[in-house]
Amino acid sequence: MKKKKKLVDKIKDIVEEEAIKSYYDYDIDYEFKKYNSDTKMIFVFQRPESNVDIEFRMLTDLEKRLQKINPRFLVGIICRQENIIEDE
Repeated sequence: MKKKKKLVDKIKDIVEEEAIKSYYDYDIDYEFKKYNSDTKMIFVFQRPESNVDIEFRMLTDLEKRLQKINPRFLVGIICRQENIIEDE
């Protein structure tokens, strides 16, 4: 008997597939970070190896696919900002 995939597993799979497409289309590198069931937000994390800063316009295909599961789903971006040292 085959078990149904959990919602989070489905979301991870979709994010993984779209991340590969985005890598080839925009040269961005991101991964699934977390899902907040209260706000229906799916957060992706921009990997430090990414050559380009991720923008929401680059995630429209991902958001459309996720909204087929639940129209309330939205995508958020988590990125790490490097410390900027200014010369005095």
